[in-house]
Amino acid sequence: MMLAGACALLVGVGGSMLADFSREHPDVISADPFRLVGGVVTALGFIGAGTIFRRGGQRVEGLTTATSLLFCGGIGVCAALQKWWLAVGATMLALIVLRGLRALELRIENKAKRHSD
Repeated sequence: MMLAGACALLVGVGGSMLADFSREHPDVISADPFRLVGGVVTALGFIGAGTIFRRGGQRVEGLTTATSLLFCGGIGVCAALQKWWLAVGATMLALIVLRGLRALELRIENKAKRHSD
């Protein structure tokens, strides 16, 4: 929630600043809203990269966490742009996928444990 909120805050403040400065200095300000979203995505990539690490040679962990953080940021951007149905739909999709992956992971672990015994 903190990550999505931060993304929504940054995009919302950026839009508000653009509106304020455009009114005061219409000849000076040129808007490119994609740059703000691009900056948010870059920051999310940096945060996500910190969650990925290699353990025991070939085993990589944290990929699901990193992609969940990026997805969460996307939901925050949708909320900031008042795309409510998209934000709610993406949230539901993320929950379904993450629950499904967890169930699959538990099934694979149980199967591996039975074969090793």
